[in-house]
Amino acid sequence: MAEYMICIKGDMSAWNQLSPTERDQILAKYRTFTENLSKDDRFVSGAGLGDKKWVIKDRGMGVAVDGPYTESKETLTGYIIMRADNDAQAVSLASLCPALTHGEHVELFPLGH
Repeated sequence: MAEYMICIKGDMSAWNQLSPTERDQILAKYRTFTENLSKDDRFVSGAGLGDKKWVIKDRGMGVAVDGPYTESKETLTGYIIMRADNDAQAVSLASLCPALTHGEHVELFPLGH
């Protein structure tokens, strides 16, 4: 099996406007999704990302720009690394990602190909 990364992109300000109950419901969908991947030994890792990041600008000087640092409202909000038998299966599995149920979208990348 090959590994793939699902990059989850969305608007953190939209997430911050959700009620705690709405957030819990969405997070439950992610737990179910990763548990289902785990049952078939397809889940490798994953995490939600905070709204802070550092952009390293200069290797020699170690200059970092403290975030949030985005050009648009959309930012990387999380990732899931999973295993799939082939590209078609990876696309099919990624299409089940809960991000697609609440206004985010996903990008899928093969790893190490």
